[in-house]
Amino acid sequence: MMRFIRRFSRADGGAPAVEFALVAPVMIIMFLGIAEVANTIVAARKVGNIASTAADLVAQTSSINDDQIADIMGALSVVLRPFDAADAQIRITSVVADGNGETTVAWSDAQNWDPRAVGSLISIPNDIVPDNQGIIMTEVNFSYNGLTLNDTFYLKPRRSTTVLRE
Repeated sequence: MMRFIRRFSRADGGAPAVEFALVAPVMIIMFLGIAEVANTIVAARKVGNIASTAADLVAQTSSINDDQIADIMGALSVVLRPFDAADAQIRITSVVADGNGETTVAWSDAQNWDPRAVGSLISIPNDIVPDNQGIIMTEVNFSYNGLTLNDTFYLKPRRSTTVLRE
């Protein structure tokens, strides 16, 4: 590299300068593009982490109240750092199945999004919710540089068949 710099500084002709002028913009654009792709991948991973963390925190309890939901939403904002939590939509929903396997919303909370209506029918993939039991479903949408990154995560409660809302 030093030899190149010395040769460049001694050159009388403009060939090295012209070569540098042609190659430098392409290399700079490639560098910035790769950095932006890497940031998008990090943001996508954060979305998945938020979805799984939210479901995990809720599934560890047998019942949950407003203060606990607020604490969980606050913790999810920390997980999203260094990205802005205002660009994220997070919804946590308890889905229960009756004896016929019909799934409905038991309760739902959301940040920067509307919660699902209690008692409304909800369509989820087959065989996720056993009859007369429930699951925690988290949905996350995150806007990053014009892209919407999203993830949905399902987790069974650990201490009971459903997580009740106090």
